[in-house]
Amino acid sequence: MSAAETEAVDDALFEAIQRRTEPEPDGIQNVNGNVWTGQSRLKQEASKGNVPCSRDEISEAVDRFLEADRVVSWHGLLAPATDEHLAAIIENEVEADVTRSLLVGKANKLRGVEP
Repeated sequence: MSAAETEAVDDALFEAIQRRTEPEPDGIQNVNGNVWTGQSRLKQEASKGNVPCSRDEISEAVDRFLEADRVVSWHGLLAPATDEHLAAIIENEVEADVTRSLLVGKANKLRGVEP
């Protein structure tokens, strides 16, 4: 794949992640909540032609996003690693029944906030 093709896949996939997530905490800690989408959900959408990438391209793009800190991932869940979205993830954890302290720490680290 050429650099231009890789960039096109990355742009399309990142746009899909942004479209499927909102930095609006709702206390739901899975793919059905506002702050998260899932890699498996994106792959299902790709199989249906709703995401302009192949399943393999999605895996490779997510790896690039993680390497570049463009997304945060938690057990298959994905969200943009913007400051606004990371703050929403932290607030979402506070609103949830069980706060996942490791995830809060991960989000704070990506934000550059010391515990």
